[in-house]
Amino acid sequence: YVVSQEISYKGKGTYDDPYQIYTAADLANAGGNHYYKLMNDIDLTQYIKTNSPTAGWIPIGKGGSVMAQFDGCGFTVSGLWINSSEDYVGLFSNASGATIKNLTVITASGKKVKGGNYTGGIIGRNYNGTIENCYFKGDVEGLNYTGGITGADESSQNTLNRASGNVTGTVNVGGVAGSTSGSVVTKAQFSGNVSSTGASSCIGGIAGLSSSDVSVCTSSGLVTATGSG
Repeated sequence: YVVSQEISYKGKGTYDDPYQIYTAADLANAGGNHYYKLMNDIDLTQYIKTNSPTAGWIPIGKGGSVMAQFDGCGFTVSGLWINSSEDYVGLFSNASGATIKNLTVITASGKKVKGGNYTGGIIGRNYNGTIENCYFKGDVEGLNYTGGITGADESSQNTLNRASGNVTGTVNVGGVAGSTSGSVVTKAQFSGNVSSTGASSCIGGIAGLSSSDVSVCTSSGLVTATGSG
């Protein structure tokens, strides 16, 4: 069974006239190669309770998004939580060539963002895109490629982002990004604890596994690996 909801956005979805997001339903239905901007703070509590009370938030762009840009305009999305074993988990799922910026995301009290491989507070996997000036507050738990902001950055920009909370995974776990390859991670901040349980895990306060330019970043908290190797 598929339940669909028709959403009418103000705006044209272009760079000069982005689609305007006012409600949790607007946010949940974002997707496609368009431009979006947040118009106010959004609390996801009631939307999740009504539409997905077991698994929590369904990540935006699940299965791969070609969204052009999402501008949070300095507003906050609160009440986020996910309880899933699927891959590509976060507020956003798996974006290619997208820009996500100027956004604060806060988890619901006592909840976390939990997923499988590629799990991040803002986005599970960021490919050839930009995450800029975003803040995530809450705990993140995943498997391979788990981070406070992104599970993995690939050929991407990760700039001026902050995360606070605890990040737990098995392999390739970082406070900001679980893994970065061919990317730039700069002026990022993380506050909290990072832990991994997998064998031969790469783990770090900023990034777990990295083959990227990482600069001007700070991390505070415990970094603990308990798996063999």
